[in-house]
Amino acid sequence: MIFLRGNMTTIEYLKKDNYEQLSQTTAQLIIDYVGNNPESLLCMAGGDTPIGTYKVLVEAHLKGIVDFSKCKFIGLDEWVGLDPKEPGSCRSYLQNHLFNPMQIKEENIVFFNSISPDLQSELDRINSFLEVNGPIDISLLGVGVNGHLGFNEPYSNIDENAHIVNLDETTQEVGKKYFGGESTKTKGITLGLKQLLQSNLIIVVASHSSKMNAINALKKGEYLPEIPVTALNVHPNCFIVTAID
Repeated sequence: MIFLRGNMTTIEYLKKDNYEQLSQTTAQLIIDYVGNNPESLLCMAGGDTPIGTYKVLVEAHLKGIVDFSKCKFIGLDEWVGLDPKEPGSCRSYLQNHLFNPMQIKEENIVFFNSISPDLQSELDRINSFLEVNGPIDISLLGVGVNGHLGFNEPYSNIDENAHIVNLDETTQEVGKKYFGGESTKTKGITLGLKQLLQSNLIIVVASHSSKMNAINALKKGEYLPEIPVTALNVHPNCFIVTAID
């Protein structure tokens, strides 16, 4: 059954002049929420676009403007077969740009083990964690060139929980930048669209012109299975923050 929220959809588009403004605005949305909900469950995307946001959040945390020490963090996705300690992994990205600078305790971080010999047990573990500790409070997401959210590729099931996915060729090509130009992994493990859509607040950031087709599709106001980001049209509390170069 498709997960819908009726006519409650509220998407606010925040168009910024530059990347710095995008980062500041996005960080402030998170700071305001966590300030009122200090034990929030946060899902933070890897990738280049959120890095500026993470710098602002780290600075705010270290200055005592906001406290993330009681928050829990759940991983969005990971490349199947890639050691989480490898530089191109989503986990290492967040470890370097967010968890280490904030000194987040390991017990507050829940992430896919993408090199587990039993990936089904990983799916079960993450799904069970969210059943007990969810829903996610804030999901900070990028958007793929093909409109994907996390590794939910075109035609992903909107009513699916965490799952293994065959990565779209576009995703594999874009992913090369994280692997020194080498070919990437062909499978991913990701939270499902259903779990993301259950988030209390979703923030999507986009800072490159290659993402505009996906954003423009979202603006049409309907859900198109071939463009996963359009699933946000059934979410009641979503910000799209852009600074397209």
